[in-house]
Amino acid sequence: MYELTKEKKNSVNFSQPIQEWKNDTSNEFRLNGAHLSELPKEKIHLLNVELVDLRKNELQHLPSSFGDLNNIKFLKLSENKFEQFPKEITKLPNIQSISISHNNISNIPKEIDRLTQLTYLDINNNKITDIPKEIEQLQKLQYLFLNNNNLISLPSEIGKLMQLKKLNVNKNQLETISNTIGNLTNLTELFLSKNKLKIIPREIKNLSKLQKFDISFNSIVSLPSDLFESMKYLTDLKLNNNNLKVLPSISNLIRLETLDISHNELLSGILDLQNLSRLKKISFSHTNISSIKAPKIISIKEMNINSNIKSLPDSICKRIENNRIIIQKNYKKLSKEDIRNTICKHHS
Repeated sequence: MYELTKEKKNSVNFSQPIQEWKNDTSNEFRLNGAHLSELPKEKIHLLNVELVDLRKNELQHLPSSFGDLNNIKFLKLSENKFEQFPKEITKLPNIQSISISHNNISNIPKEIDRLTQLTYLDINNNKITDIPKEIEQLQKLQYLFLNNNNLISLPSEIGKLMQLKKLNVNKNQLETISNTIGNLTNLTELFLSKNKLKIIPREIKNLSKLQKFDISFNSIVSLPSDLFESMKYLTDLKLNNNNLKVLPSISNLIRLETLDISHNELLSGILDLQNLSRLKKISFSHTNISSIKAPKIISIKEMNINSNIKSLPDSICKRIENNRIIIQKNYKKLSKEDIRNTICKHHS
């Protein structure tokens, strides 16, 4: 592996003899945090590497010869000053993983369709406004991170990425989601938080392998009544900070460990947790939920309730007495004495 020492990083001398850079036995090339504004093409061209790590530099472009490095499989370019997605990358036939987050990239070239071996693409924290439809050619892609960009929509072609396991589109400007997202039946994690969504497509119910699902901090008014019917592997569900009036049935979510439905002020009725014996953390503060049903044996360790709750089930009160649960009311921790005299007054 070629790697600069801490001392050398502060005084990179690219005029040194080329043989000092050459290492034919190495498969890694690391120059992260070296304050580079330009990459000397003639020197990296000598390296027969599979991993190139150029994070935390000041690079704005790559030399044209970079596209000739046919052996590169893993490329790390995060925290530089790229304003364009380097087209040289699209010439790397064996690239499997690209991290180019925390730059100033505004678009992705359609030539990305050449990267047919790509399994991991992280372009979060850029200024991307559009994803080209050619992304459908990335048939091996499993991990796609688009969070913290300026996306208004996703192309319907994203529904053709059948191997996708994790999709993060948090903190964009999404107003709609194509119903083709329901085709991504291998998804285990879907993050759509902090967008401008008012509805989500019914087809999301087809994502039966989901383990983590986050649509918090949107403007969603309603959800399909059977949305969670097939999501038996779901462990983390965040619906908080929306405008929900009704909560779809969650009785099938037997593996659920975290549930946040807080800050849905119009959400009312009875919260039925009777099948959720694995639930460890729940928040329904700033809602109008009036009571809850809980299983006789429960694992809850933290609960954030609203002001409407007048009593808690015995199974929860028992955990409070045994110091196994923290209760908050609208994020203010309640003492055991307060709880005993109010919401667990009936418990003996």
